[in-house]
Parts: sequence; C-alpha cells; structure tokens
Amino acid sequence: MIFKNRSSAAQQLAVCLSQYKGKNPLIMALPRGAVPMGRIIADELHGELGIILASKISLPGYEEYAIGAVSEGGFLYKNPEVVSYDIPDKVYQQAQARQLARMKERRQAWRLDQLKQDVQDRVTILLDDGIATGSTVFAAIQDLRSRHPERLILAAPVAPPDTARKLERQVDELIILDQPPHFHAVAEFYENFDEVTDQDVFTALWGDDSSSPRTKHEERAAHSTP
Repeated sequence: MIFKNRSSAAQQLAVCLSQYKGKNPLIMALPRGAVPMGRIIADELHGELGIILASKISLPGYEEYAIGAVSEGGFLYKNPEVVSYDIPDKVYQQAQARQLARMKERRQAWRLDQLKQDVQDRVTILLDDGIATGSTVFAAIQDLRSRHPERLILAAPVAPPDTARKLERQVDELIILDQPPHFHAVAEFYENFDEVTDQDVFTALWGDDSSSPRTKHEERAAHSTP
C-alpha cells in the first residue's frame, strides 16, 4: 500500500479509529511527522491532540542505527538486537542526557506545558507516521503506560510484520494499515514524505498563531540589540 501523503494516511486511520469518536480520546503524536496527522485524527474523533516526546539513541558513528530510545519521562528502551554488542552503559547515559536536553527545548518551543495531556483513565491513542524498528514507540509506550490510561491504542499507517507483532503485545489495540513483508524505510510507502518542520508542529497544535515562542524570543533579542 502506498499512501499519497500523511494527510491521506491520517484520514484512513481516523476511519479505523471511528469507534472512539465522541469518547474524547487523547491523540499522543510522536514528533515531528505524526503531529499534523494527529490534528486531523483529533478533529475527526472530536478528541484532543497531545505530544509524547521520545527520541532514538544511536550507536556513535552510525547515526541511523538505533540502539535504543528514551522518552521525556526518562523511560529507556534498549534494542535487544544489540545486546551482544556489549555497549557500555555510559554510551546510553550520555545519549540519554543529550536527548532529554533536546526534548526540554522542544517542550518550550512548542508550548507543550500549555497542553492538557492527562492520560490517566483516558482512551489514549499513540500515533506515529510509520514504524521501522519501533525503538521510539517502545519507549513512548512505557512512558504512557506509567500514566495509567484507560485504554492504550497504537496507530500507524505502516510497519514491518515482525515489529508489529512485538508492539501488539505492549498495547491494548494495534491499528496498522499495512504490514508489508519487504520493508526498508517508512518513506518508501508514501508518494509524498516531505519533512515536517517545527513550524508545522506548532501550527498543528496552536493554529496560525504568529506569536510563537521563537518569534517572541526574536523580538526580545531585536529590542535588546544596542
């Protein structure tokens, strides 16, 4: 299955999630790609859009290879496929510290503290625009589980079958539109997979509000310039 773009994929996911319409679900999107999709789904289901911050941890020198992931809540997931590599804990700790600092910056830039993201006793839908190894998703699931949702659903347009099977055991419901046996990268299943920018994320959360934190910061800097 090839999706036209993220918007089209989101609309298809919204149909599959229609049973939650009117139940005020919380759509917790993984940035950046899934956030505009989350806006579409939240609007269709009459729910709310939130963000779950999680980032992969890469093997030094091999930035595309995920040895694990960490969530903003400090939940660390180690990729079991790299256990035999005997990676020192220090590597994880240093990477975790870097990613948590970056998440703090994103939280401020996107005004996440102003969002109502109380997961407890609420139908919560974890959303990604596509899943490959699933490292960040595993970390996000651990984080959300710790907040005691009423029901945790994982939704994504595409994921390889082996990853989907592993993830299915971690959530109450898994919705994956396509599980192709031959999987190399998420982008190959989209006609258009353009980069989602920080401004796209901000707009999905807050609408066309030009007074973004970045703009305010730049204005203050301009006024303080001698």
